[in-house]
Amino acid sequence: MSSEITRYNSIGNKEYNISNGLPAVISLNITENVRPRGMKTFGEFHVSMAIVTYVFPIVIAIGTVGNILSFIVLTRRRLRDTSVYVYLAVLACADNGVLYLSAFKTWVRAVFQWELLHVSDAGCKIIMCLFLVSLHLSAWLIVAMSTDRFLVVWFPFKAAYWCSGKRAKITTAILTLIIIAYNIHVFWTLGLVRHSKTGRVLACGPSVDDYFMMKVFPILKLVSYSILPFCIVLVLNVLITFRLWKNRSSISRADGSNSSSRVSQNRITIMLLTVSFVWLLMTSPFTMWSLLGTHRGSSHQRAQTFLFKTICFLCLYINHGINFYLYCCTGRRFRQDLTDIICVPCRKIGLLQRPPHDTSMITMTTKTPLVRKESPWDKQASIGGSVKGNVPTYV
Repeated sequence: MSSEITRYNSIGNKEYNISNGLPAVISLNITENVRPRGMKTFGEFHVSMAIVTYVFPIVIAIGTVGNILSFIVLTRRRLRDTSVYVYLAVLACADNGVLYLSAFKTWVRAVFQWELLHVSDAGCKIIMCLFLVSLHLSAWLIVAMSTDRFLVVWFPFKAAYWCSGKRAKITTAILTLIIIAYNIHVFWTLGLVRHSKTGRVLACGPSVDDYFMMKVFPILKLVSYSILPFCIVLVLNVLITFRLWKNRSSISRADGSNSSSRVSQNRITIMLLTVSFVWLLMTSPFTMWSLLGTHRGSSHQRAQTFLFKTICFLCLYINHGINFYLYCCTGRRFRQDLTDIICVPCRKIGLLQRPPHDTSMITMTTKTPLVRKESPWDKQASIGGSVKGNVPTYV
């Protein structure tokens, strides 16, 4: 049996790409068959397992709370018709999908020695499909969001048509369908790989003789999840940053209404630039590992590789759990709506009053006439007096 396990692992050298979704790294497929005189004798291995055991659940808990709060805030009535907030709301769902279908599953296997993917053949296929869809969707939503900001910054007069909430919803729906179609093959290319004699489950993955899944699919996944979105987002961010820097002086020369609108758009753009740059930073270790990582070498070298691989996936998981906190740090409107939601119970019992909102948009749409108080000039005019000079203008 050990020879068959070795054969499978040697053919599926980058097993995390095809079987357990992420960590064959951190899944115990790497560690459970290692002899004590192997990787387990080195400190790097124990540090890796400590990260999985103690750091992963913290990232999952913080990320889950943040993504749920993000979804609640971003689906409020006054935000859900804005294109970028549509993308961010769906991104919160995709991020939670990655955290639970990969990070949480990995932690359960490391702590309790139980693998969800190995329960049944149907479970293997469904979970892997959901995971791949969530993984790809999160990456391409960042691309869609960056494209939206690029259009707003470079083509402001056409942005209202191209970047509407309705178009964002249609784009998200089409993107989701394309990603599902791209990954639907797992229902006939993946399954439980069992030992030929004992029937013991070795992995959730393709057949060892499936050339496409063993050789081609890992490359396609790397390109579609990491390399291509990475390049697109990087180029768009550079162009957006250049345009904002070039237009920085025109904002100060604009009139009041245009200046307020541009400042508001720039705040949103800066928030989304922060999100996308953090995405670039946190996914780059995973991309490097996918391109350069290897399981070969001495036991000490493999233990060091195991630690580096664990850190790469930790960065990946942090990326899927940190967006809410980036919105809070860089998004003024997001903070206002979050404060409204949190303080609703307090206002109901009279402990807090509703904070005033920016009324610059409200004054343009309100239909209620403005009423002014009676002034000394009114009193003098009412008794037949006259007023000379400049009379105040009331708005």
